[in-house]
Amino acid sequence: MSSSIISKLPLASDEHLRAHDDRCSICWGQMLSSSEDGEARSTPCGHLFHEKCLGSWLRRRGTCPLCNANLVALVLRGGQDDVEENDTEEENLSDGAED
Repeated sequence: MSSSIISKLPLASDEHLRAHDDRCSICWGQMLSSSEDGEARSTPCGHLFHEKCLGSWLRRRGTCPLCNANLVALVLRGGQDDVEENDTEEENLSDGAED
């Protein structure tokens, strides 16, 4: 399942990577558009990871390693809009009160 989720995530552009000077938060390796750890992928919540690292993470958990957004659900629904609508495991434990 993780490989099908990863393949649906957009590749991070060289421009995006240069602008953010990101490191993969899973392995702490430098993010390049292409490396031995695979291409950099952008999650619906806006975080960047090596595709290999994210694939390993998603085999254990279905959430973003940084913000805990439910990546599997977001990718399957095909939208980023839901990230702001209480789509994390932590928020799912709340009392459900609406603002």
